[in-house]
Amino acid sequence: MRASHFMKLVFFLLAYGMGYLGLRKRAEGWMMQVWHIVYIVAVLLLVGLGVYDWEVARTPLVFRVIADNLLEFLISPLLYVGIGLLARSLDHRKG
Repeated sequence: MRASHFMKLVFFLLAYGMGYLGLRKRAEGWMMQVWHIVYIVAVLLLVGLGVYDWEVARTPLVFRVIADNLLEFLISPLLYVGIGLLARSLDHRKG
């Protein structure tokens, strides 16, 4: 179970790093702040659930499903695409 948590953390950090590197040149400053806030809040929630799972008791199934769905959302390209489309839309309005 701990190896699974570690692998999920690695993929989460890789997705965050790729998003940061890919979007920092294209996205507006406020979009990157939203990007960071989404990831910070999500990592705090996921680490909190992981600590509970390791130290207190097995996390209830409903929370594990929510955590898995949140992780899948964060490592999917959905945030990249959304911020990219928004940046493109704002670029067209400027010029």
